[in-house]
Amino acid sequence: MGNLSSPFAGVYELGFMPLMNIVGGLLAYGVARAFKRNYLVAGLVYAAIIGLSVS
Repeated sequence: MGNLSSPFAGVYELGFMPLMNIVGGLLAYGVARAFKRNYLVAGLVYAAIIGLSVS
């Protein structure tokens, strides 16, 4: 809801970032399954995806 009042609200903020959250979550889930539920590796993958998408 905070993004709706932002002067930067638009396609990137309201469309791209939720999409990247879904992509990052699915990739982290896949990595966790591949590494026998190693959530540290999954967290690192998710953090890298979100960090790259924000920048």
